Amino acid sequence: MDSIPQAAIEMLPFSAEPMSLWKEVTDIRAFVEALYPPEGSSFGREMCSEKEKFMREYARSFTKNLMESRNASMYLDFYQDTLFGQISKYTIALECCVHKLLQDAGFYSLAHILESVCDMECSLLLASNFYYKQSAQMLRNLLEEVFLPIHFCDTIQDFDAWKANSYRTPKLRGNDGLIKRLLKKNIIPDPLAMRIAALYGNLSGYVHGSQNTLIHQNVHLGEWYDVEFNSDRFSAWCKLFCECAEVCLRLLKINYDQWNAIRSLKFETLAKVGKTLCHTCHNEDAFDRWLLPSKYSFISQEETDHARNTLKNTDEIAFYYYVCQHCGKSTTINANETPYTLVYCFSDDDLPSGSTITEYAALVRGTEDPYCEWYAVQEVGKDMITPLLIHLDT
Repeated sequence: MDSIPQAAIEMLPFSAEPMSLWKEVTDIRAFVEALYPPEGSSFGREMCSEKEKFMREYARSFTKNLMESRNASMYLDFYQDTLFGQISKYTIALECCVHKLLQDAGFYSLAHILESVCDMECSLLLASNFYYKQSAQMLRNLLEEVFLPIHFCDTIQDFDAWKANSYRTPKLRGNDGLIKRLLKKNIIPDPLAMRIAALYGNLSGYVHGSQNTLIHQNVHLGEWYDVEFNSDRFSAWCKLFCECAEVCLRLLKINYDQWNAIRSLKFETLAKVGKTLCHTCHNEDAFDRWLLPSKYSFISQEETDHARNTLKNTDEIAFYYYVCQHCGKSTTINANETPYTLVYCFSDDDLPSGSTITEYAALVRGTEDPYCEWYAVQEVGKDMITPLLIHLDT
């Protein structure tokens, strides 16, 4: 399953319309639903609805801060503002994409993808309090945090150096910059490379103190500004935010496809020899390993003479449960190839005849690859997998 489907990316760019006028079929809702198939599932709609509530709160915060500022004579309802509506769409899209990547372990660097959300939200917070220069600086951080994992995925030694805190990020632009390097390797397309370079240059002006980016710009001409709402600066920030978010969405898709191809091959190669790959720290060697035996694994079997499904034990599948000794991340992998997508796990030892199983965990397949991560669906607060595991010496 594609964490960021191409069909969703092809919906970009988002239209500029106030949140108050969003209709049922607006582009951002279609985008989020495309992220969470199957078609007709309510999860995408529920996710989008949750994120919309978050952005409505931000709209109220932007409006409240304006009313309480020295610009109190100026009134603007951001919930009905076109530019803020477009920003809201891109915020929702980025947060949902990150959520999907985290859900599917479709990221290359966990730290970078988590940090990107923090900086995006920081940019919103700063802009709501009229710190437009600082909010633009956060956008440059966001762009770097989404861009760098693409380079790290291609150049593993640089990622290892970064994890060891001994890596100095080279320049992104220029003939020997990272953008050109990835372009020459056909990892990013030329039109996107040009957009990244132009955007990074514009955002760098806010970091390096270009005169027209300062809060106190033109003071040498006798002009005076303060930390307050400014429609021109707000508009400029909105355009930068939307451009940065769209570029980042496209980069997230590239990095997912890039890493997924490598990960699938690694997973299968390692699984065949009883090993795995840690998504978080990329460790391949140091794990504590447990076996979830086939005697605890059951599949659904439809009875033709009854209008119900029953479960049957299968010796065709078993699972290895790994815990990374470096970062503590746990991973469940099928120990042999299987066509199943859903397996029920419970112990039926010493059950009296006619007893009913009431507590079980369902393991759901992560991808269609021969070997992949499986995710446990259990009741909140309960762990029904651990008692079934047999520790193995590794």
